Amino acid sequence: MPNLLLTTKNFIIIFVVSLMNTAIIAVWDDMVPFNKNLPRPLTYDDKNFGQWCRNFTINRHVQCPEASPIHWYVCCGATGTDCCFGLQTHIYLIGGGLIFVITIIAIYSIYLQLQISRKLKKSTKIDNLKYYSVKPQTC
Repeated sequence: MPNLLLTTKNFIIIFVVSLMNTAIIAVWDDMVPFNKNLPRPLTYDDKNFGQWCRNFTINRHVQCPEASPIHWYVCCGATGTDCCFGLQTHIYLIGGGLIFVITIIAIYSIYLQLQISRKLKKSTKIDNLKYYSVKPQTC
């Protein structure tokens, strides 16, 4: 009985692993032929770091323009080979953080203004005191 359970357990593990391997395997068509006579970039300034949008089913490969620290291009469209403009993620985070801080400051300043106006409307004991002028004394 213990051997049967061990064998069944091993069979299930092997079966699941083999299913995972077949799901991961993807077969692509051959890449577009590379021309060896084309000049290759020698420095990073010469290299184009644009996003590649590839669709191997229709054999269409498009390279998007180069991104910057503020924006990037993402693959979009019906075939997934069009280049669409998008802002970098950190720009959204910085912008959202600034808007959040400005909103908190505005709410706090409005709160302070309302508290000050309430204090000015109330009469305090100091306001009810009468002051008498005192003649300067010389010693």
